[in-house]
Amino acid sequence: MVCIGGINKNNTAEIISNGADGIAVVSAISKAVEPLTATKELKQIVCKTGTH
Repeated sequence: MVCIGGINKNNTAEIISNGADGIAVVSAISKAVEPLTATKELKQIVCKTGTH
């Protein structure tokens, strides 16, 4: 399952912890002041939280 919509660095860990295999983000990256940093932060959260 991939979650789409309203995903950001504040809720990513909870989403992955609750069974999502991945996330799809647009605004969390495109509206970030530093898009590369936002991307790296989201990736780090997903990798740290892990998938099942």
